[in-house]
Amino acid sequence: MNILMPSAGRRFKHIRLFKQCAEVEKVISTDIDYLSSGIHAADKCYKVPKTTDPDYIPSLKKICKVEKIDVIIPLLDLDILLLSRKREEFEEKGIKFLLSSKETIEIALDKLKTANFLGQHGLPTPKTILASEWENHKIDYPIIIKPRFPALRVEEGYDISVIRNNNEINKIFKKINDVEENYVFQEYLTGMELTIDFFCQNNGEFVLAVPANRISALTTAFSKNGGTMDKGYTFFDEEIENLVKKATKVMDFCGPANFGGFRTRNEKTFFTEINARLTGGATLSVLGSGINLFQWSVDLLSGKRIIPPQNGFNETVMTSYVEPVFFPRDENLFEEI
Repeated sequence: MNILMPSAGRRFKHIRLFKQCAEVEKVISTDIDYLSSGIHAADKCYKVPKTTDPDYIPSLKKICKVEKIDVIIPLLDLDILLLSRKREEFEEKGIKFLLSSKETIEIALDKLKTANFLGQHGLPTPKTILASEWENHKIDYPIIIKPRFPALRVEEGYDISVIRNNNEINKIFKKINDVEENYVFQEYLTGMELTIDFFCQNNGEFVLAVPANRISALTTAFSKNGGTMDKGYTFFDEEIENLVKKATKVMDFCGPANFGGFRTRNEKTFFTEINARLTGGATLSVLGSGINLFQWSVDLLSGKRIIPPQNGFNETVMTSYVEPVFFPRDENLFEEI
């Protein structure tokens, strides 16, 4: 199996772990920056236009033809959105995807749709409104402002912060003037921050969930410290598993995915985010708990049914460190398309 994982970025571990899977012959990636660490894990890396460039998708098609790609595994939100919309064009050439349905992706990549969908199906989620609706549907402070579309993380003006009073919200409105439709306000939750990796069969059937307490993370994302977890622990929880099962019955997931959320101090569980993809935590806490979502993904793409271990997973504490990548200054890192 030849795999294309576009946008190498910092996904060194993801690429390396897929290369170690049985039946995988090579992993090809793309990037625009020679300083991206993921380049050095791939068998080859092609320099391509930016994801927003009209030539981006045609470039991926050329790479697929040259490298005889069997499967595309996108891990970046914008890649996932674009490729889900162009999926049929690749599948006509016999190329498979590790992707949930287009409908699920469209919900997951819109924070307002996420909150509305979860609420409509009886899944606990904090109150969420468009920033432009603030005057008519105010939420008690503190609240958190988030970009409605995760892809805005790469755009100028991206903002996420906790708002505690009228003075602070007035400052926020000055910053997001004329783009209020691109932001949501949400109840600010505190307590145990959850990251819940789970896996579904090709038909959306639930296989297994691995909840974790995200104690700290490498970057700021959509929560108190968000981003890829670098300290935390996995744990068994029947309520969380039942909530994930309930969600998978109304959303069409395929393969690995993730819910972000909170377990508040009064022991209530809330879902705040849907990640229809492998997360950074899958390379750390989940793998450390004995669940290889990478090999499961390859097996799924090979047409195999995933059989979860009878004893579930191991409860594991995880801490991580940054490992540098060194390479010669004059090395030609990119392949030409």
